[in-house]
Amino acid sequence: MPIKISSPIYPFLLAAFYPIKFLNDNAKFFNFIDIFLIEIILLTASFCIFVFLKKIYGSSNRAAVLTFFFGLSLGGIAMTGNASLAWLFATAIIALALLRWRPPETLNVFANIFCFYLIGYLLFQLFTNQDFQKNPVAENTFAEYQSAESEFNDLNVQAAQDSKPSILHIVLDGYSGEHSLKENYHYDNSSFVRELENKGFVVLKNTHSPYNQTLPTLSAIFLGRYWDTDAHEFSGNNKTTRRRWGQLTTQGPLHSKLKDAGYSLLFTDSGYPYLKPASDAVFLKPKTGRDLINDFTYHYTLRTIVGPWLEKSLASDSISRHRNLLFNAFSHSQYRKAKKPFFLYQHVLSPHPPFIFDHEGNTTNQFSAFLTTGDGNHATGLIPEKIEQYKQGYINKLKVTNQLLLTQLEQLFQTPQEDLIIIIQGDHGGGAHLDQNSSENTCLTDRLSPFFAVYSTNASITQAFSDYKSRPYNLVNTYRIILGDIFGEHLAPLEDRSWFIPWNDLSGIHPVILSTKTYCAP
Repeated sequence: MPIKISSPIYPFLLAAFYPIKFLNDNAKFFNFIDIFLIEIILLTASFCIFVFLKKIYGSSNRAAVLTFFFGLSLGGIAMTGNASLAWLFATAIIALALLRWRPPETLNVFANIFCFYLIGYLLFQLFTNQDFQKNPVAENTFAEYQSAESEFNDLNVQAAQDSKPSILHIVLDGYSGEHSLKENYHYDNSSFVRELENKGFVVLKNTHSPYNQTLPTLSAIFLGRYWDTDAHEFSGNNKTTRRRWGQLTTQGPLHSKLKDAGYSLLFTDSGYPYLKPASDAVFLKPKTGRDLINDFTYHYTLRTIVGPWLEKSLASDSISRHRNLLFNAFSHSQYRKAKKPFFLYQHVLSPHPPFIFDHEGNTTNQFSAFLTTGDGNHATGLIPEKIEQYKQGYINKLKVTNQLLLTQLEQLFQTPQEDLIIIIQGDHGGGAHLDQNSSENTCLTDRLSPFFAVYSTNASITQAFSDYKSRPYNLVNTYRIILGDIFGEHLAPLEDRSWFIPWNDLSGIHPVILSTKTYCAP
């Protein structure tokens, strides 16, 4: 039977409405594909309730009214305790009233039109929201990224060394330097640093990030230059700029040049949708696959009437998913069989949130407020109690990360030594004292002071980095040193500089000076 405008479809429209509203309210954190599971669950639940009530009342219109009220609680009204009981009582009263009242078909017409309007208006808002990433990693032609302005484009492949070193680039997202960990997190990381130094790593103690965010920092590293804030590079909306940064991190001029020089390109799965490698690169996906419940489903469900009853189960699934992703990143060994030389980019979302470990390294749900990738004030709200929880969860995860990394390196060094470069770095520091939109309220000496260590079988590269032990080093120079050596061309180091980029307004970028006193809470 065809669906007419007078058919009672508004309860199902309501079921579809609330996930879209939640996505619109949190557009900077989620993608459109994230809502599919919760939409299917809500639509299925609404349909089952409707069919059940229709059999009881013998009327589609009566069943639709009561399904609508059930949908309000299932879909979008967060209630707990006495409020939840009051809502269920009110729904029962409506159910009794429907035994005598026969809703007219005109109610269906007005309700349908109103719900269609709500969804249409929300979708319009969503797709015009500059923070909404409709598809931040869509397939396209990557020539625009590979030809981006960079001195790496001018390197002569024919001049490259005959014996080119493989490169293992490990990014530990949000990993602060040793001094910052001691000052701001009250944690002594010196034993980990000594372990690396004993393995031949050069660990720099005065390292700076060019930017306070992941994507602009990494793209600058892989371009070997700072972004030009006075040119078109910061024009456009947040969506297109972040997408460009992400693509330059995984398939820009550096990757193109390495591929031309005979390198095989490999990437582990970071869980970060912007960091998607080119289609011809080897993508080392998690062995365990992905769990069904994603971050959107977890946080949306917690805000519904059933959230309090499902919180432990949802948290357990989210923790398991993030743990699998983390352990998988350090356990891949396929690159050993890859054609050499290889370039492996291993981006690990750690010690960055989500926080899933207790102080003994066991998984826990005690950090339920930090089970998404939100960082800084997006996670803490700058509330002192939450900042302390952040620090605890951060250090717990850092300690697990240290152990996993050392185990990976032990396994790597058990094989015969070949020409090899290993980079271990934070993209920026931690976010305990970070206000994503204010440099004045941010501890810049933490956020812009990441960890950095490098290992090389090439003495000249080792020496080049060792020269920075007594002076500041900026991450933007990393591949200027390495590629300059591999391709036999001197790329002069760039001046140590840093900028703060507000999360909500990328065009508000401004330079910061780390030598001045900045806000760092005790």
